[in-house]
Amino acid sequence: MAKLFPALFLVISSGLGPGPLAAQARDEVKVAFEKSDRPAHSAHIMSPRSTVLNGAAATFRQARVNISDLIADMRTVDLNKDGITDIVILDKQNKRILVYLGDRALAFKKKYSYGFGKAGGRFVAVADYDKSGKPDLAVENVTTTKPVSIFFGKGNGQLVPSPLNLTSSASVFGGLKFGSAADLDGNGLPDILAQDFTNQLYAFLNQGKKKFSAKNFKPGVGLGFAAGDFNGDKKDDCFIYDMRDHKVYFFKGLGNGTFLKMNGYKVEDSFTSCDIYAADFNKDRKLDLLGQGKGFGATGNNWVYMGRGNGTLGSKKFLPGTGSLANGVAVADLDGDKLLDLAAAETGGIWLYSGKGTGRFGTASVLGEGLSFAARDDGVQGVGWGDFNKDGKPDIVGSNPQGLFYNLIFFLGGQAPASLQISNLSVTQLEHTSNQILFAGSFGYTGTNCVFKYLAGESNPRKSAYLVFEIKIDLPVNDVYVTYFVTGSFLNGINPDSGTIAFNFALPSPVTVISGTLPSVYLLEFYLRDFNLIKSNELQ
Repeated sequence: MAKLFPALFLVISSGLGPGPLAAQARDEVKVAFEKSDRPAHSAHIMSPRSTVLNGAAATFRQARVNISDLIADMRTVDLNKDGITDIVILDKQNKRILVYLGDRALAFKKKYSYGFGKAGGRFVAVADYDKSGKPDLAVENVTTTKPVSIFFGKGNGQLVPSPLNLTSSASVFGGLKFGSAADLDGNGLPDILAQDFTNQLYAFLNQGKKKFSAKNFKPGVGLGFAAGDFNGDKKDDCFIYDMRDHKVYFFKGLGNGTFLKMNGYKVEDSFTSCDIYAADFNKDRKLDLLGQGKGFGATGNNWVYMGRGNGTLGSKKFLPGTGSLANGVAVADLDGDKLLDLAAAETGGIWLYSGKGTGRFGTASVLGEGLSFAARDDGVQGVGWGDFNKDGKPDIVGSNPQGLFYNLIFFLGGQAPASLQISNLSVTQLEHTSNQILFAGSFGYTGTNCVFKYLAGESNPRKSAYLVFEIKIDLPVNDVYVTYFVTGSFLNGINPDSGTIAFNFALPSPVTVISGTLPSVYLLEFYLRDFNLIKSNELQ
């Protein structure tokens, strides 16, 4: 409860929100802060952990790459066939597609940018649409009668700048929600199946020589589908979610872009949409179905239905835990045991589920704990996988939003994880002046495989290694809680293994005192992130 002071306080909002601020600093620092009337969360201890899968150590080391683009959607693919996975980013806000060519060092020195004025918010599918042996990209187009555009790959990492715009058989309303490549007519060429926000599905049949024919149909009320050959007739089918009775229905592909609705299977109440994925989880050469559990902000009850290979589904199993599959899932053998695993983008990290080869999965381990990989919309991909350093081991990448900029967070398979611990926090000064908070002290740290780097040319402190701490400003009526993000030369090039870090800050305050007694201030939490965003434990 706030203390009551007889003195007068005038609280003035900085008006700058969470953005970077110029601080009158004793140390040379860059500062950003976020303020609220309540604490962001209660302080707690977070211990670093390595990932252990199937009883054998499958370790991943976290590495961060700053990028200058805003990520609406992301795909991983080897566009130049050099054995190193590349990353393709859709920047909807700036209407462009970015190709980041991979290299062993994760430097991404080569980048290609393609303006796309009609860019929507998602990639539809990656496939070799012209059978040239070069991967191509199908992208959402906001034109209502041309909802999909294909950028053809040149095979050297570059794309043909002028896309092929596919004309639909009906107008698209509200944009596309989900999309997939599939062979709907059994001619061996990848077709495209996409769904808009009115539940309409659009089929684009690949006739060869960059010619497509179009059909559309409305299967029901609800969003979400998975395409594949579920009955073994060499013509892809799909399972489609219907929100009216919370079932996924089998739609048998008739080989001409049309479907016959058949049996339905009960799933969880995921509200209006349900992210669905098709894969063979038990190695019986029959497609199974993975789907999102609870929706509308709830989590848990993610499910797996085992496919029987004839268009019907067998037993239903549940993933352990309370995760959500709504922000993208990478399905691959990520631990080298030849069984499919899952890497799901979540608000608190990448959740890694180890497959048991039966349709069941182990309890998720968390990579990048405390970082968000949640996409801003359903149907986009906040996580991908590949071999980004060409060591023959699968890696994982997630797109991590940090306010007005994004990071790519890599988890490199087979490398020892990093850890960071802080201790012995000594505060020698913590006080409020008329418009600043003076904060000085020191703390000890020990690290394993950590990197401490300060980027002097970057205005946002979260692009470097940085400190995070929350301060309570005690006011007569409503206390103010301020979370600071601070970096500077005091974190640059320090011993990565252990040492003591001294700090001496003069920080901007969102509170200006016109007259009267200065408010008391209290430290609520304090932690450190290295350059790769490895988070230490929290101190109070």
